[in-house]
Amino acid sequence: MFKEQDRGNAIKTPEDEKHWREAGFKYVGGNLKGLTSKIGYLKRLGVTAIWISPIFKQVKFQETYHGYGIQNFIDVEPRFGTREDLRELVKIAHANGIYVILDIIFNHTGNIFSYDPKRQPNYRDTNGNFDPRWDGNLYPVQGFNDKLGNPTIPFQKTDPNNPSTWVDEDDAVWPVEFQDPSFYTQKGRINSWEQYLFDNHS
Repeated sequence: MFKEQDRGNAIKTPEDEKHWREAGFKYVGGNLKGLTSKIGYLKRLGVTAIWISPIFKQVKFQETYHGYGIQNFIDVEPRFGTREDLRELVKIAHANGIYVILDIIFNHTGNIFSYDPKRQPNYRDTNGNFDPRWDGNLYPVQGFNDKLGNPTIPFQKTDPNNPSTWVDEDDAVWPVEFQDPSFYTQKGRINSWEQYLFDNHS
């Protein structure tokens, strides 16, 4: 139970604050096999369903902690395990009367393409890095990103029957049907979610 004297006790020094903030920006552990090993415990607690955070494969060049930086919508993030690990988790959970709910994100991906800084307004972040912001305009894209985060792949629709330019499944976005520029708004990063939601849903 929260007590008034508990207020502010988590962060007492600037070092505490720095450590706390940095911990929130990277993967912190846990995997599908570990969750599977806890099914019996969860059953004894009376749990009847588990909701798993996104487990899809993430872009290689960023350490996203939240699972929303998806690069492959039909594969499991290796840090969490394999497809077989996921199947085994579901099998054991069902055998113990526990439903498994997957958090599935279809409305956005990780950073799978880069804008062309030579053809953009002068959007810069506090470190001077190019950072286009959502203002309703379309921005020219330099290319789909490869697994290192470089826009080396043409930003064009790929023929699913002949994906000859997509030899590495760590590049850009998969499945191949998602390699289509028309699927992406190309309007920059949303800087103010509140304003975006107001403008698009009012």
